[in-house]
Amino acid sequence: MTPAVVAPVTTRARIERIETIRLASQPNIVWVEVTDEDGVTGVGETYYVPGAVEAVRQRLAELAASLDGRDYLVDLFSAADILMVTVLRLLRHTDLLDEQRALVAYEERCEARPAFAKALAGQMAAFTSDER
Repeated sequence: MTPAVVAPVTTRARIERIETIRLASQPNIVWVEVTDEDGVTGVGETYYVPGAVEAVRQRLAELAASLDGRDYLVDLFSAADILMVTVLRLLRHTDLLDEQRALVAYEERCEARPAFAKALAGQMAAFTSDER
């Protein structure tokens, strides 16, 4: 499969569909196809290596241990927590976070904070704005 070459999109069109494709002949590549509301499609690929899942599990265990019963990464809720929870949210399509109950509670605690909701709303505004 050869990815299509698509000219850069200069408008802020809304994404209509995202598809991922994994081929048995290329097990270390995930192809990603994104189509916007104007029908413009972009195709890309993401490589990963064997052992990547175990490496993520190890890092999650280290993060859980570093919390060591604390509510936040530093004494009080901070930008560090907003950034970390943004990364943890990337794992929602997996069960990896469920293996570390302390991290599930940490993510929920941080997401419940008004500052997190404000930061997320600001980030998502670019995707929901009608301006182009």
